[in-house]
Amino acid sequence: MRIEIRTDGPGTEITGVDLRKPPAELARQVQESLYAQRVVVIRNQELAPSDYLAWSRMLGRPQVYPIDVYNHPEHPEIYVSSNLKVDGKRFGVARTGYYWHTDCSFLTEPVSFTMLYLPVQPKSRRETLFVDMTRVLRDLDPALRDKIASRWAIHGPNGRYKIREQDVGKPMHELVDEVDAAFPKVRHPCTIKHPVTGVEALYVNDGFTVGVEGLSDAEAQPVLKALFSRMHEPERVEAHVWRPGDVLIWENRQVIHRSGAAPQDEDYVVLRISIFDGLPFYKTASNT
Repeated sequence: MRIEIRTDGPGTEITGVDLRKPPAELARQVQESLYAQRVVVIRNQELAPSDYLAWSRMLGRPQVYPIDVYNHPEHPEIYVSSNLKVDGKRFGVARTGYYWHTDCSFLTEPVSFTMLYLPVQPKSRRETLFVDMTRVLRDLDPALRDKIASRWAIHGPNGRYKIREQDVGKPMHELVDEVDAAFPKVRHPCTIKHPVTGVEALYVNDGFTVGVEGLSDAEAQPVLKALFSRMHEPERVEAHVWRPGDVLIWENRQVIHRSGAAPQDEDYVVLRISIFDGLPFYKTASNT
């Protein structure tokens, strides 16, 4: 087994392991790499869904995503993004994640890790993009940082809900009311402290952050717009370019991510497992 800092993308690369029979120490080493380097890719895997799920349980507790249209029909812990049909039925949901976000920040308990495996990859280039939010926070202008100091951000689905077959025919206001009832807005600190390393990160994202507690909407939106502008500066973006057999894992406390563009006429299947590592998602920046 070899673990090394990547030169072709973010985080660390692990080679020489088979996740169907992982070494006893691998899960601990992957966790340590995630806390230190934020992103890990494990190369050259060939996994059945059951193998993939068994490996995820070595890292923590897999989440069952709260909207079942995304869930694998045999393994509900696996979230499926795909443009294929299986036995004439839709398999998962197409076109997910094409916006900057942190997975499940709209829930009271966000997920610690996200893991992706692509058993069917498009023929053209496929990317997953990352921004290091610890660096963004360090680089913020003092005046902008002061505007969010000790404040909490408001998170919600923010219009990202995917229409299901049973939703067809419903008026828009009814759908909005249903989503609001199912996913009431939650609050998280604008700045969080890592529970293991103590490193601070900015914890807002334009996918799900909809306001700032204590600021009116007219006050909050310019602040969020300024933060998002800093986060999306091209020089901050790091790309993982997918190879066949990659398993990609990242820590949601320290990065935001998005899917790179991919032609919709090319077949793909993305299997995602979100994992709780058993630790508090964050400490507040004031260490409370």
